[in-house]
Amino acid sequence: MYYLVYADEHGQVFEDTDYGAVMRTGGMLVEPESADMIPLPHGASLVGLPLRAPAAVDLRGRIVPYPREGAQAVAALLPQGYLRTLLPGYRPTHDPLPLFGYAGVAWFDNKFWVAALPAATSDDLQRWEPGLFNTPDLSDLIAARRQEFGQNRILEQLIHCARSYGCFTAQNMLYRRFEAGLPISPRCNANCVGCISLQASECCPAPQARINFVPTVAEAASLAVKHLTGGGDTVSFGQGCEGDPLLESALAASIVRAVREQTKCGRINMNTNAGDFDGLREVVDAGIDSLRVSLNSPRPEVYNPYYR
Repeated sequence: MYYLVYADEHGQVFEDTDYGAVMRTGGMLVEPESADMIPLPHGASLVGLPLRAPAAVDLRGRIVPYPREGAQAVAALLPQGYLRTLLPGYRPTHDPLPLFGYAGVAWFDNKFWVAALPAATSDDLQRWEPGLFNTPDLSDLIAARRQEFGQNRILEQLIHCARSYGCFTAQNMLYRRFEAGLPISPRCNANCVGCISLQASECCPAPQARINFVPTVAEAASLAVKHLTGGGDTVSFGQGCEGDPLLESALAASIVRAVREQTKCGRINMNTNAGDFDGLREVVDAGIDSLRVSLNSPRPEVYNPYYR
């Protein structure tokens, strides 16, 4: 049996081996099984879920509200490269949580376990190893990049994302390695349920702020060229801190051409919902290297309620 994990009102985390762990799939509360669980990976963090009393399995095998006064459910936030299998199990509430990827947590064999599975190769996971980020020299790198690029608004957005949200793709631009974000669009042609950068007030808190300006070709191209020629391998339009980059397709196409006039190194990528076909042709004709299209389903009755 996997045992209950809970947090007290001060955020301290405890296990209770008198109660079994309960997690959620869809609208159902379930007991986790071994196929759903892995030991908590390095780089994961535990978070309390305020105002949410955990569900638990009592000694008679019943799923019940955990009776300890002030106890709150606990979730894990996983590093990149893992697929959640179950969500935390708790008593429902109308108070919304920030939009993070909460995974169920339990205690077994003297360690924490999480409802997840590896979803990437070992090489992919190494690129997102948490120990490579938020290093002691990050502040020095920020100062060096500001001196290098002057008043570059994209750089300032990425510095904000790197510091405030710990965003790895933003930090990669500072470290000059791997894939770096290159946000350009404050607008979107979708209104996705649970958008992480812009939410209607009646929905839920957005965990990060969207870029609020349209940059120049020079601002974006200068960052991209330095990244691709200085150790990085990819720059990507369409990060979590922006809308859909195809709404700035003319700008994106101009950036692609400007970068490729200076270097053939690396890959220029775009993450998009691909809803603007004319814009899509424009960036393809400009020579973009890759496109990742977000699509939850090709069926309108499934697609439209989410992307709206």
